[in-house]
Amino acid sequence: KQAKELNDCLHQFTNDAVLEEMKKAYMVEQESKERNQ
Repeated sequence: KQAKELNDCLHQFTNDAVLEEMKKAYMVEQESKERNQ
């Protein structure tokens, strides 16, 4: 049971980290688009 909970926590952490990376990449993309105009 504890292992499963730990696994869920790890999954949540990974998802959050991936979301942060995607957000960062998106922001950078938007910024470069605005600069190019």
